[in-house]
Amino acid sequence: MSLAPNPLHIPELVEHCIGLLAENLYGWPRRLALMSCALVARSWVNAAQSALLRAPHMTNHLLSDEDRSERLLVLLHETLHNFPHLTHHIRDLSLDVIVDCLITQTTLDNICALPFTHLESVSLFLRKDLDYESALQQLFSHSTLLRIKLDTPVSNLLFFAEIWNHCSPKLRHLELFARFNLWHPHWHRNDPTCSVPIQLESLQMVFERNEGLAYLKDADVYPWALYPFDLSHLKALSIRDQKGVPLERFVKTIRVLDVYDTAGEQAIDLSTFPNLSVLRISLNESISPTMLSALSTVASSSIRTIIIDLNFYDGIRGYRRSLRKSEYPALDSILSTLPMPNPPTIEFEVTVNENSTHETVMKSFPALKAQDILRLVPRREDVSDTWWKDLVDSV
Repeated sequence: MSLAPNPLHIPELVEHCIGLLAENLYGWPRRLALMSCALVARSWVNAAQSALLRAPHMTNHLLSDEDRSERLLVLLHETLHNFPHLTHHIRDLSLDVIVDCLITQTTLDNICALPFTHLESVSLFLRKDLDYESALQQLFSHSTLLRIKLDTPVSNLLFFAEIWNHCSPKLRHLELFARFNLWHPHWHRNDPTCSVPIQLESLQMVFERNEGLAYLKDADVYPWALYPFDLSHLKALSIRDQKGVPLERFVKTIRVLDVYDTAGEQAIDLSTFPNLSVLRISLNESISPTMLSALSTVASSSIRTIIIDLNFYDGIRGYRRSLRKSEYPALDSILSTLPMPNPPTIEFEVTVNENSTHETVMKSFPALKAQDILRLVPRREDVSDTWWKDLVDSV
């Protein structure tokens, strides 16, 4: 008579249990638990290694020893170089080098050259004094890559022509934060072209420049930053300002739109977005007449959620503060009288979660409260650094 299989060796059960362990532990306790699981039995090794290596986030946010950041990155490379079969576990690679740690060009090149066979997502925060082009080109060329989040300095617009060269044709989601620091004003050449455009589904763009770069026109930047990407199927867009953004190219397909309220900009005509489902607005000091005018153009019955971040950073006071109460009535009036047969849910993002604060905000919007369409939620950018990805995936 054959014995019943030992449940501790059933692959599906082992993967499920180890997966639950990985989801409910964080930091060093998580790593220690998964490494311990890998030592239990041979049948546990693959599941434990997969959970341990699926998303290595090499960050020095909490490291006071800058040398340690370099050692961690070197250790990651040496481990994967000596045991190349481990790279097939990695799906999400995150390198967040925020302070000036001692990461070297060799270390960055070595990590980007690893044979990632199943890499789906890359998140990179880069500093100023390394040569990134060739390393990023190699990393972004992996055919399995679906999502890139890149925060980088840019000293020459040809940088984009280099890093997007041979980029994965399967790339669908791009979060691009470019800090322009152009040393050579005579950078301009003919706009680049791409023979096989890559169809993006979501795009987040934040371009920052100092006052000395006034000659850098937005209409010049976008062709270089986005030259290989086809935006005709774009479903989600997040932009900090509207200057130079070719909105007319993708208004028909956008379902999620995230914009910053910048006074003086031309108002967006939201009625031209027939499939818009979620609209999110972040404030800049106050809610401008331009943004109020844009809200008045909401006429699509497809919109199911309007999200407004009621908090913004006050550079003078040095902390985040809320919208002035004197501005509440106009906002309450416009949002409660939208010409839609099925009014959307209105979400106000707030930083403080005390009940008293919630009650104060709710009382300040009597019309929305009376319609029972107002919800207060934690500010997304404070809750998670993946808020944009989560918002896109929710639609």
